[in-house]
Amino acid sequence: MPLNLTNMGDTLWLAAEDHVGGGYVSLGGHLHDAAGRPLHVGHFTQRLPSDVPPGGAVAVVATFGLPEAAGRFVLRLDMVDDRIAWFSQVGSPTTDLEMAVVWSDSRDPHRFEARIEPVGTFPPPAGNDAFALHLRLTNVGDTTWLNAPVDERGTVRVGLQCLRPDAGRSFAVDLVAEQICWFAHHGSRPLTFVLRA
Repeated sequence: MPLNLTNMGDTLWLAAEDHVGGGYVSLGGHLHDAAGRPLHVGHFTQRLPSDVPPGGAVAVVATFGLPEAAGRFVLRLDMVDDRIAWFSQVGSPTTDLEMAVVWSDSRDPHRFEARIEPVGTFPPPAGNDAFALHLRLTNVGDTTWLNAPVDERGTVRVGLQCLRPDAGRSFAVDLVAEQICWFAHHGSRPLTFVLRA
């Protein structure tokens, strides 16, 4: 985000540490929910590219991470004098930016995560080289799962992996986004089990 910062005070903003350490000024921001409740003080800080004298200005491109969850947020821009104080703590005004964070669907995922819970008898009994497995799947990530034709990119399906092909009785249940990845590659925990005889 491109910003112009103007020093309206009477003190030089240092871009680098002085000889005793600290004292340099950075751009920063605090994350709030849509109602203005603070979620993360110091959500980001970013050093200035050069010193800024009183009355001077500097152009910066602010870079910061988006919240994990989708929703409406307020990013309150502030300045900070390292190891001394946030400017707002000593009366300097802040600037609020409203943000609407929308994560995409499973064709272009941000974070896949699923809670996979067995329903009924578990682990299932094996019979005639087949078994039935009843599951409850909960989307606890931030990406919408698509239910589309099985060969379409991003379609989410339940997958079963044999963990020990030699024994043939140890399995993992995970979700897969077709042509993209297994959810476990995003850190989601698969459900593992051993078939009962």
